[in-house]
Amino acid sequence: MSKFSRKIKKLKPASSILINEKVEIIKKRKKIVSLSLGEAFFKLKDFGIKKHLNNKNYHYSSSRGLDSLRKNICKDYKINKKNFLDPNKNIIISNGAKILTYMSMKLFLEEGDEVLTFEPAWLSYIDQAKLNGATLKYIPFDEQLSNFGKYIKKKTKILIINNPNNPSGRLYTKSEIKNIYNICKKNDLILISDECYSHFLPKNKKFFSAIELRQNKNVIVINSLSKNFGMSGWRIGYAISHMENIEKLVQLNQQLITCCPTILQSYVAENYHKLKRQTKNQIKHILDRRKSITNYLLKNNFNFLDGDCTFYIFLKSNIYKNITNISKKILYKHNISLVPGEAYGYKTHNFVRLSIGVETTKNIIDALKKIKKYFVK
Repeated sequence: MSKFSRKIKKLKPASSILINEKVEIIKKRKKIVSLSLGEAFFKLKDFGIKKHLNNKNYHYSSSRGLDSLRKNICKDYKINKKNFLDPNKNIIISNGAKILTYMSMKLFLEEGDEVLTFEPAWLSYIDQAKLNGATLKYIPFDEQLSNFGKYIKKKTKILIINNPNNPSGRLYTKSEIKNIYNICKKNDLILISDECYSHFLPKNKKFFSAIELRQNKNVIVINSLSKNFGMSGWRIGYAISHMENIEKLVQLNQQLITCCPTILQSYVAENYHKLKRQTKNQIKHILDRRKSITNYLLKNNFNFLDGDCTFYIFLKSNIYKNITNISKKILYKHNISLVPGEAYGYKTHNFVRLSIGVETTKNIIDALKKIKKYFVK
């Protein structure tokens, strides 16, 4: 009988996906208030996808991605209002940010290396590092950002930041990104900046992309259309970096993916600015909802990590040290789905990730009233 490899034996299911698959089964027989989904449900118009059902789009496109889509994305990145990215050298489009994060790790990791990230961290980082033969280490969420250098060891090769953060909603400032980069440069680390929620910012906040550090070889930025455009099922992500890194990612993409679906790229390329405008007001609506929810949480003595971006809130229980089993109870007894915090770090067992991207404000507040007893003394 065939035996799985050691890496595959240790591989765990993605907690958020596992929970949402359970929710889909339960929803067949009763209503669930879904606070676990990792996406926002936008209302997206059909700008004429049928016209893209042509012979050309039934076939392979470039492993770099369609030229027209690469150009559109690169124009979004400016310094002093000027474009600085070369769409032929500095970007690759592939099947979502997730595979590009994995491939970016693969460029630099050897067996036994280490990857660093800040708690709370997107749950796939740890298993992607393991699949690349490395170990992921968490910097505690209550550690001062300026102290992270002490966690860098001889085998540390990569630092990953998620900006804005899933699940806390924290946004790193320009000065923080620069300080993080300087420490990485001093220690010869690769900085991977996962910026998949870059559009989910309130008006008073400005986003600084790590790629604005000017295409340094030690920086790779990952982003996608999944969250920002509400198109998670289309699996269109991209990486931006120095041309040498992109060339290697193209080679990996050729071996693992070939290309992102041509028809989907074609549609998005033609309607890129329309999609961007269409989602802008809907993002504002979600951020207004976030503000209403956080105001309710503060008034009712809930504890959660600071953050005002994305559509997630990382909620802490002041009653239970580990809320994983309680989350199951909340699902089956109260019909409310949450993602347990244990998936996001070493010290996050008494947290849950609450997503506000799907349900109405009223449904979310009604759900919080039901589960308050598990979080507030």
